[in-house]
Amino acid sequence: QWRELAALLLQRNNHLEPDEQLLNLQRLAQVHEQRLGEADNAFIVLQNANEIAPDDAHVMSELERLAAITGQWRDLYEVYEATLPHLDGDAKLDLMLKSADVQRDKIGARDEAIRLYERVLGESPESEPALRALSELDEQAGRWHELVEVLATLAEVTPNYDEKKQLLQRIGRVQEEQLKDLDAAVMAWNQALELDERDKTALKELERLQVARRDWRSLIDIYEKEAMLDSAVEVERRVQIAGIYEQYLKDIDKAIAAYEDVLGIDPANATALDRLEAL
Repeated sequence: QWRELAALLLQRNNHLEPDEQLLNLQRLAQVHEQRLGEADNAFIVLQNANEIAPDDAHVMSELERLAAITGQWRDLYEVYEATLPHLDGDAKLDLMLKSADVQRDKIGARDEAIRLYERVLGESPESEPALRALSELDEQAGRWHELVEVLATLAEVTPNYDEKKQLLQRIGRVQEEQLKDLDAAVMAWNQALELDERDKTALKELERLQVARRDWRSLIDIYEKEAMLDSAVEVERRVQIAGIYEQYLKDIDKAIAAYEDVLGIDPANATALDRLEAL
């Protein structure tokens, strides 16, 4: 009985107006799924319905539901791609994201997913969902230059202050560890420090990087910041500043002045007294 009804509904479809065809196909899909237990055939029927009304949200949601049941993800991807030319604005962007999501999450095609998320950015350069997806995929693929660009854009567009700082720190690590660009790493950590001048992680990383780069004047700047921010380390940092002037920059006048600054805070500081006597 239900098989005959399905055949009848399919046969009469070509003789109906488009609006009637849409309703007829939806009824046919219900018969295939609910009465005949053929979810895959229901999907095929709704593919035809989507061709008639590509902007029908109900048809699309039913196709997505059926794909989750049948695993017809490649077919759903093809439906998305066939539908895109008929959409514009936010609806188009949403479907472009869904298309990329299916390639990433269901089909497992990382390279194709990257291409599709980049396509989204071509339409909407500040799309946070696309940027976040690419930040994961680029890292997985070892696309370090692309990852830095994505993270930098995401840092610009995110309204979350803490996330912005974390993204800049992540850029700093990628620049140093993957791209071996210490100058760019310092730039990223400095940007993070501008957001939070008390960030101990940023200060420590900058200290380490400036030592590695032998950028002594920049290291002095870091120590000056730490001395002003934390009285517990002020004497230690000012002794280090004096030592840099003396040992690395060979600026004896500034070294003497720096050691005198130490004695202004700690008159009995043995290091400062010994070095002033030697100088």
